[in-house]
Amino acid sequence: MKNLGLWCMFFLVFAGCRNFSESLTGSIDARSFRFFGGTFFSSAEDVSIKQVLLDTPSFMSRHIIVEGVILNVGDHFTYLVIGDDSAKLLVVLTAMDSYLLKASRSQHIKVLGQIESGKKGLPFIRAKSIREI
Repeated sequence: MKNLGLWCMFFLVFAGCRNFSESLTGSIDARSFRFFGGTFFSSAEDVSIKQVLLDTPSFMSRHIIVEGVILNVGDHFTYLVIGDDSAKLLVVLTAMDSYLLKASRSQHIKVLGQIESGKKGLPFIRAKSIREI
């Protein structure tokens, strides 16, 4: 009976607290992307950098996965620039732990994040997780 009460309380917390459940599913998605390359709860779309730059409005506030080579890393690991043969894109790292990038030894990465609009309407990615390739 005690376990049933705990399960009911656990369910009510998840059902009633939307922010808590979103943060929990977001952290599970970030960890699963880092280890397995996919997400469990969100439907992240794999797109190219050129698609993001040309069709920004359709990707706004959606989870996407972008692959590229690290071209530049900020001094304090707050941003990086990734690119491929056709384009470059800014990736903001303030929403994730910087030790993940500091431990990275690979130059070729995949980034899970959301597209947002910066100054002058230029898109950037707010990264949730990074996976080495």
